[in-house]
Amino acid sequence: MYNISNPLVPIRVNEFNGANLNDPTGLAAIGNILYVASFSNNTVEIYNIANPIAPIRVGEFNSSNLNRPSELIITGNTLYVANFNANNVKIYDISNPTSPVNTGVFNSGNLNNPAGFAILTSTR
Repeated sequence: MYNISNPLVPIRVNEFNGANLNDPTGLAAIGNILYVASFSNNTVEIYNIANPIAPIRVGEFNSSNLNRPSELIITGNTLYVANFNANNVKIYDISNPTSPVNTGVFNSGNLNNPAGFAILTSTR
């Protein structure tokens, strides 16, 4: 973890290596909640980061269909999980941030090991 109050001079302040993290590959935060994709555990870990230099694990979820979650992104109250080995994107409602609810899956039939996301802010 780094203090980036001066982005030109980031200062390392701490690190954490939760016992439940195994190949963390993606991060997404909303408010005081941090989601971490744990690739080799097939889970998404949930941390309270109210104190950013001392995260507290508050849970995890591993829908039976998570298979190597690789990247995460949040828009509004929706968390998208790139589900690498399942060749799809899992969709979760995070209105209650510590109890995500699986609301769907996206698979156009052409996804092959999805590993990233992009959000477009313009329709130009």
